[in-house]
Amino acid sequence: MISDSDLIWKSTPFYVDYDRHFQNNEAGMNSKVGDEFIETKTGKDFWVLLTGGSAIEGMGSNRNGEWLDITGVDNHPWNETIGFYLQQLLQNSMPDKRVKVFNAATVSHTVYQSYLRYLTLSKKMKFDWVISMDGVNDPPTLATAETTSAYCLKDWNENPQFHYPLKLIIPLTRHSALVNAIKQKLFHLKGDYRLRKNRNNNFPKRKYWASLATLPIKYAAISSDITRGANSFRQWILKYDSTLNALKQNHLLLIQPQMCFRDTSVLGDAEKAVNNYYRTVFQDSVKQTYLATVYNFFLSDTLHKSIIAMNSVHRWQGWVFVDYCHFTKEAEKKIAGEIFSYIASNGRVQIFKR
Repeated sequence: MISDSDLIWKSTPFYVDYDRHFQNNEAGMNSKVGDEFIETKTGKDFWVLLTGGSAIEGMGSNRNGEWLDITGVDNHPWNETIGFYLQQLLQNSMPDKRVKVFNAATVSHTVYQSYLRYLTLSKKMKFDWVISMDGVNDPPTLATAETTSAYCLKDWNENPQFHYPLKLIIPLTRHSALVNAIKQKLFHLKGDYRLRKNRNNNFPKRKYWASLATLPIKYAAISSDITRGANSFRQWILKYDSTLNALKQNHLLLIQPQMCFRDTSVLGDAEKAVNNYYRTVFQDSVKQTYLATVYNFFLSDTLHKSIIAMNSVHRWQGWVFVDYCHFTKEAEKKIAGEIFSYIASNGRVQIFKR
């Protein structure tokens, strides 16, 4: 990730994943390795843009805790993401077109940044559809007169890369290929050993967390700070929607599902362990109240047809979440299928309702 004057931060252009599961193209979009440059669009091309945060980008289990030890699900390679599955479905339905799904989603981006990302890319690229998935990264609380952009800037400035020890290490890795290769090798050896050890021992953390009693989700009392946070999200996604409508741009704006809303009666052992770990260690009553406020608003909103809360995901059979908001490969494929149905019907089919 690098700083950006408009977006505050963005994915580094031309970055290549250590395991070569993906790379970023010239605009910092998640792509297959070798897909570096954006070609000029022709009449035979059908282009879809994805914006949002890490869930639609293709992140697996978060490494901040025991998620990866429970699931064994690392970041998804390029060909196991929502964008890839959507591109496959669209291409099969449009044999006379060259379908391209551009995945411009970025880790930790808010809907405010998703909106700015679209505005920046639309100056150079013409999209047939725009899809965004947002909600989890937006500020759950805002102080009086505090803006989402100020919140994001503060969050970015607190990023570990700007502080000791990474502040000292990164300049070395940035200017020395040898030092960078050593750092990357050590990091990935440690990660590979961690995954291999858990698999060989049949995921002991999964067994432990699945065996515990499930705690209730806690909610905080509504406060003015939470209300400001929820209103800010609502205002920015409505602005995104109104701008796209004014430009007559086909689009779908999704409110991201959350582990805290998952129906516990449908969970298998792996996801039950994820859920119990979340409820025991990670649940945040303030953020959960903010999320519920946002979700309830858009579940009852019948005016904005292109903004859809993904509520049915919380009731889906099968393993869905690998932490508090990221998905399994199977869930990514199913989400792509819902989005495909919406595009194929030109927005006439109701999705995420079952």
